[in-house]
Amino acid sequence: MLSIPKSENFKYIYNLPYIARVELCNLLNNNNQWEELAGKWMQYDVFTIQRLRREDNPTDKLLTLWSIHNHTILELFVLLKNIKQHQGIKLLRPFVEDKYYWLLESRDDILNRANSLPQVPFEELTLATNGWDDLKIIGKGGFGIVYRATWKNTEVAIKKLKNKNIDNQNKALEQSLKEIKILHSRPHENILVLYAFSISGETPCLVYQFMANGSLEDWLLLRNQRSPALTWLQRYEIIKGVTKGLQYLHTIDKKPLIHGDIKSANILLGKNFEPRIGDFGLVKEGPTNGFIKVSRPQGTRPYLPEEFLKNKILSTKVDVYSYGIVCLEVVTGLSAYDSSKGLFLRDYVNIWIDQNVSLQDIKAGDENVNIFYHLLTIGMWCSTKVPIDRPEMELVFKQLDDF
Repeated sequence: MLSIPKSENFKYIYNLPYIARVELCNLLNNNNQWEELAGKWMQYDVFTIQRLRREDNPTDKLLTLWSIHNHTILELFVLLKNIKQHQGIKLLRPFVEDKYYWLLESRDDILNRANSLPQVPFEELTLATNGWDDLKIIGKGGFGIVYRATWKNTEVAIKKLKNKNIDNQNKALEQSLKEIKILHSRPHENILVLYAFSISGETPCLVYQFMANGSLEDWLLLRNQRSPALTWLQRYEIIKGVTKGLQYLHTIDKKPLIHGDIKSANILLGKNFEPRIGDFGLVKEGPTNGFIKVSRPQGTRPYLPEEFLKNKILSTKVDVYSYGIVCLEVVTGLSAYDSSKGLFLRDYVNIWIDQNVSLQDIKAGDENVNIFYHLLTIGMWCSTKVPIDRPEMELVFKQLDDF
């Protein structure tokens, strides 16, 4: 194995040092293992593989071909794991960040990390969803599709994570492990309940408590024939529940848990409109105080503050900002981003407040309308531009509870 220091400079296939590339080619040319790599995992057609067979060094030509599309050494690392090329894995390990070494874990290791939660055969969930019937779909997101189903005589929501390629498959698995860990070990009345999981099939799946009233976003925009509109009192109780859930995440342990994707679509409503925070695929453990730097901001753009998007600074104050945008959605009944105007909701609210124009969602009625002003104030407070000026969720909850 080469003794070469890890470096971000070794990101793409074409960055792989010459000596390492030569050794890898020798390994894969032996017994023509490159053919399995090219056909099954890189999905090249028969004609391309036949052409490569005529080359003196087919693996080198294959890597050159694959690198045209900016594939990374990390992706190749994963593919070598899939074909059980252990010498190749060791060869590439110096060029892969430590945080990705979990990819080398076996399925048994993964199961041991979540052994207190039931694992369901993939076939059982396929049956529960009538073969993943499109008519069962109740939601779609960046990481997967959610189906309504009946499992063990219980109405549930099953998230089937996306599996378009090997890289996404492993991201999906990483996400599912995060959700299993967080949702199963941190129960709270305002956090979505996770019943079971499956990693035995073609793609990871998570089985959740079914939330009969869908998402807060659906109700605010009156999607899927949602009616009548939420009253001001219902909106207040929903926001209060979300505040409790978020405060719990931020204070549950010595280090806070940062959700990373708080938005109205991820706030799910039960039969009596009790809110639960869902979708923990982007959750991160934050520092006790201050912030951490991330390599790449993730989340939903209209809900994210500038310090995170531009400077990659992550702290609990990112969640607070996102929560503030949700409050503004609740009081105005508008989307976080208006694509027709190219305008973010926070900017829209600023414009009309300056012109003393009412932003009140008239669909909520006139009863308890003082809630509008209170939630508007909290929304603006939490979504202020400077992170230090945003309150902690504990203080926000006190404001709501006192009100």
